[in-house]
Amino acid sequence: MIILDISVNVDTELPVWSGDPAVRIESAACIKNGDSYNLSYLHISAHTGTHIDAPLHFLEDGGSIGGIALERLIGPVQVVEVPVGTSCINAAVIEALPIQSGVERILFKTSNSSLWGKGNQFDETYTALDTSGAEKLVDLGIHLVGIDYLSISIFEDVMQPHIILLSKEVVILEGCDLSNVQPGMYTLICLPLKINSSEGAPVRAILMQEE
Repeated sequence: MIILDISVNVDTELPVWSGDPAVRIESAACIKNGDSYNLSYLHISAHTGTHIDAPLHFLEDGGSIGGIALERLIGPVQVVEVPVGTSCINAAVIEALPIQSGVERILFKTSNSSLWGKGNQFDETYTALDTSGAEKLVDLGIHLVGIDYLSISIFEDVMQPHIILLSKEVVILEGCDLSNVQPGMYTLICLPLKINSSEGAPVRAILMQEE
């Protein structure tokens, strides 16, 4: 069994969405300073690094993280590589991708994965879905969609693709690192922290594949 960790490291070098609080990891107790144990404070948002968006993120009456069925977060997934140079994943781009019939979970591998190694500067030019792309995924019956940067939506239109997906209870997995993942079929596990009332939560996401 091959296990691939597609989560990014949560550290002070991690880029965050423009305007979101930066990652801070502070020592509250330290053995070297005479304390009997080590203890850290983590200062992060619910949408730091690899995370899931719940409907409540963009829908006033939407469900929270605690309402997402675990069955949606575990199961077969297709990793699809978007051609280099594609800035917007629209309906036409999706139609040209080799998405298998009946797939319910999809991860888009794009040139975004190279951005994780460029320091903590947020890059507005990342590749993501536009409105037509989100609508196409709903039409295809996708239950979970993931992307290898901090938003499933293009920077110029963040809200509408999110609303289209979340209103249909499509789980959004953002902040994956797919740089070492080949296109193909895998088993996905992406379980969020159990912050039941939150609109989002960090996850440890992995892919598994038989050798």
